Amino acid sequence: MVIERSVILAEGADSGAILNWISDHDGIADSTAPPSRSSGLHGSRETLGVDAAPARRFVLPADAFD
Repeated sequence: MVIERSVILAEGADSGAILNWISDHDGIADSTAPPSRSSGLHGSRETLGVDAAPARRFVLPADAFD
């Protein structure tokens, strides 16, 4: 199961509790960003490393929802 970060943040004040629940259920943060262009007008802005970006989604094991 995958939960997008934007959906978690849309919950507002409950987002902290959701992130704690994901952590308690062995969820893994996935910061994989799509390949960026290295040329063009804004190419240098799009070359941030994966470590610099926040998690885009969280991956949970199948047994987290049993």
